[in-house]
Amino acid sequence: QNPKPQEGTTESMGKTGSKQSNSRSVNVASWNILADGLSLGEFMSNGGDENVYWIHRRERVVTCLSKLLQSCHVVVAQENDHPTWILKQLQASNPSVRMNKRRESGKSARKIYVNRISKALVEKGHYTQEGGCDLIADDDQTNKNYEKLNAFLMENSSIKEQLMKEGLTCTTNAEESFEGYGDNGDNAINPHDVYRAQECLSVYYDSSKMEILSESQTNESVYRIEFGFVKEPLTTFEVFPAHLKSGEALKDERKRVQELNPILEAAKQAHNPIVIMDSNHSTQYEETILAAELKDGQEEPFVSTIVAQHGFLNTVQTSVGGRNENFKMRHAQGGQPKKFGSLMFDVIDKILIRDNAQYEPLDLPDEVFQRYPNTENYHDILSQLRNNAVTRQALRQLCMDRKWGPNMQQNDCPNDDASLKEFGFDEDVIEKIQQEGGLKKILLAMYPNVDAPSDHPPVAATIYLGSGSAVK
Repeated sequence: QNPKPQEGTTESMGKTGSKQSNSRSVNVASWNILADGLSLGEFMSNGGDENVYWIHRRERVVTCLSKLLQSCHVVVAQENDHPTWILKQLQASNPSVRMNKRRESGKSARKIYVNRISKALVEKGHYTQEGGCDLIADDDQTNKNYEKLNAFLMENSSIKEQLMKEGLTCTTNAEESFEGYGDNGDNAINPHDVYRAQECLSVYYDSSKMEILSESQTNESVYRIEFGFVKEPLTTFEVFPAHLKSGEALKDERKRVQELNPILEAAKQAHNPIVIMDSNHSTQYEETILAAELKDGQEEPFVSTIVAQHGFLNTVQTSVGGRNENFKMRHAQGGQPKKFGSLMFDVIDKILIRDNAQYEPLDLPDEVFQRYPNTENYHDILSQLRNNAVTRQALRQLCMDRKWGPNMQQNDCPNDDASLKEFGFDEDVIEKIQQEGGLKKILLAMYPNVDAPSDHPPVAATIYLGSGSAVK
């Protein structure tokens, strides 16, 4: 059963800081739900691409968010390119659910979403497209591609239905409950037009318990929402949703630091600040960068460094048993060859609070999101696959050599002891692999899958707040 958001006051028994009596607690969660525009043709899973078709996983995403909102006062969802549709589904079971959102700048999901439909129509011979339909075409070309596909699909409903069956989301603005104005702000959106996915940071909450007191966006990085409790208006906290730059290279880490610095500067001035983000950063990234790109003695600020320098800590459990890892692998038949065979088993989602504040990790049951099996064997095996450079590269090479595709069930994966030894596995880990039914069975638990509708598991924490109005 899901833990309920707490009502009234509690005595704090948090992980850090001095003990405070009668402090108010708030449960918060972070979940990257995997953008529709980024989901196809990339990830391996038990069953293949059909697991990531939006029309197949959207109900599971809603179910997961609904259960999170039973446990948490505030849920931040990154990579959300169907925010209004999701809100309407959540409100069907709880009319008090509300959402605030901010479009994520500099992201590619929207372009890929549009150009993938355009490319499919061209490849099926329905028409030709001047300028082509590269998935990450520039804005002008993407707009041209959209105008043509939109006009075509409005007149050809049967073709639209076929594309939907193939995993291409061709819903209309009306079907998405999306209203308002176009990108330039001057023309009202046509409800019959094909929906253009708006990837955003979205914040869902229950308005019967919480209310928004203020909201601001000071630059591309800093988005702030001040919440209060409906029954306790003087107890407030400020949420800073974020989604940092992806990538394992030094240049990517520098960009993340650049994005995070102003957020933490603003959060330092806030009352009860909580930074809820997909940081796209892990300790493994730092180790890779240190080994490959930094010279001896060269100092470089990492995300973890500036978090500590600004006086914050991460509440998300990274140790064995937390199962908060982003567990995924890209197959060798997608559109990003440089990422073929890249295994991730990294905790990259973070919930930051002041380092003298108190908190408890909030354990989410598997009925919310089905994580990989909770055994010491699984964690030891996956840790060696990810953290041993020889083993990780051997798996990557196997994926590329055998051209592994999206359905892990159909991929040829050796399982004899000799092959596993060549992979670089330790003897004790090989024994654990065989105890768990083989390497392939272990990889079948990768995200996303039929029970895990994103490549990220949700993470959550209980934060203990000080009482009183916000101090500015």
